[in-house]
Amino acid sequence: MKILFLSHQYPPESGWGGIASYVATISRALVRRGHEVHVLCCWGHQEPIDRVEDGVAVHRRRNMRLRGSQRLLGAPVVSAAARRFRVPADQVGASPSWRLATAATCFREYRRLGVEFDVVESPDWMAEGLMFALRGSVPLVVDFKGNLLTYAHGGGQQLGWHGRLSNQLERTTVLGGTVLTSPSLLTMQFLAEAGWRKASSARVIRRPVDLQQWQVTPAHNTRPVIVQMGRLETVKAPDVLIRAAALLAGKVPDVEVVFVGATNGQIDGQPAGVSLERLAAKLGVQCRFAGHAAWSEMSNWYQQARVIALASRFDNFPNVGLEAMASGRPVVCSSRTGLAELADDADRSLAVVPPDDPAALADALEPYLADSRFAAEAGEQGRACVERLCHPQVIAAQRELAYADAVDGVAA
Repeated sequence: MKILFLSHQYPPESGWGGIASYVATISRALVRRGHEVHVLCCWGHQEPIDRVEDGVAVHRRRNMRLRGSQRLLGAPVVSAAARRFRVPADQVGASPSWRLATAATCFREYRRLGVEFDVVESPDWMAEGLMFALRGSVPLVVDFKGNLLTYAHGGGQQLGWHGRLSNQLERTTVLGGTVLTSPSLLTMQFLAEAGWRKASSARVIRRPVDLQQWQVTPAHNTRPVIVQMGRLETVKAPDVLIRAAALLAGKVPDVEVVFVGATNGQIDGQPAGVSLERLAAKLGVQCRFAGHAAWSEMSNWYQQARVIALASRFDNFPNVGLEAMASGRPVVCSSRTGLAELADDADRSLAVVPPDDPAALADALEPYLADSRFAAEAGEQGRACVERLCHPQVIAAQRELAYADAVDGVAA
C-alpha cells in the first residue's frame, strides 16, 4: 500500500512534539510491514528537501504565499482596514489564514509528487487535509490529534471570530474523512457532544511507543521527584501539581517538582512561568523549571523522576505518558486525559484522579514517592502494559485495517 501522511511536524527539524513523535513512529512501523510510506511536511519558510529516513520518504516544503499580498497589505488604506482583522499575537495558533495556506500547499505538493497514493492520513489539527476532504478524490483517514476546539476548551478559552473560522475548517476536514480515528474515547465523545457530525463513528486506535528508544533504570534508585512534561500552560494544569506538592511536603521529605517544557500563554493574568514560580514560592514548594528539553534529553528526565504527573484539564492522549511508562516510571494522570483509558490494563502503574483536585492528586502521588521499590514495581508493570497495547507493530496493524476500509469506502 502507498500511504501519504500530511504532517507539519516531523523530526528532527520540527522537534519531537506529540504529532511528530506519532508520525515518525508509525510511519517507520508501516515501512517495516512492507508499505511505501511518504510524509509531506508543509510549514513556514523551510527549505524544500526530499530524503529517505529509515525507509520513509520525507518531503519538506515551505507554505505558499499569495503573490502580491504583502504589497497589497502594505498599502496604508488596506493596512489600516486589515488591522482589526489580524489574529492577536497570543492567539496565533487560531489563525485561519495559517490553516488555509497549509491546506492549499499540502494539496498542491501532493499533486506535484506524482505518486498515486492508496490512502492519505491527515490530522484534524491545522486542517491539513481540507482540500482532500472537499474534493473526495482519494481515500482520506483523519486522525484526531487534539484540535483547536478541544485545546480551547481545556484551557478555558473562548474562541474569537478567527478561532471559530479555524474550528470550522478543522471540522470540515473531519466531515470529509472517509474513515476517522481517535486515540481516545475522550476526544471522540467530546467532539460528538459538540455537534461534530461523524465524530462518534471514529474508531479508537491508541498511539504507538517505540520501547527501544526509552532506557529503563530502576525507579528505586531515584529521589522523591515528580516530573511533569509539556508546556507550562493552563490546559496542562501545572498550578494543580504545585498545590498538590504543597500538601505532600509534610508527608514526603525532600519532595521536588520538576517542570520540563517551555512557557506558553498566561496563568492568572501573568506569564505562565512567572505565575507558577510565584505560586511555588508562596506555598514553599521545591520546584525546578527546566525549560524546553531537546529530544535527546528526554530519557534523562524520565530517569530522574520517581513518578510522572499529568494533571491536564484536557489532553487527547499524551505521548509523554506512554514514554514514561516505557521508561519504567509510574504515572498519575487526570481523568480528562486519554491515557486514563489504559488504567484497567495498567495494574498499579497508572493512577487516575479527577481534574483540578490537588488533594486527590497528592494522595495518588504519595505511595510512589514514599516507597521507591513500589514505584519500581509499578513502573515494570507500566512498561509491560504499553509493550502489549501500544507496540508500534500492534498499532500499525490496526491502522492498516483503517486504511483498507478507507480504500473500500471510496471504491464503493
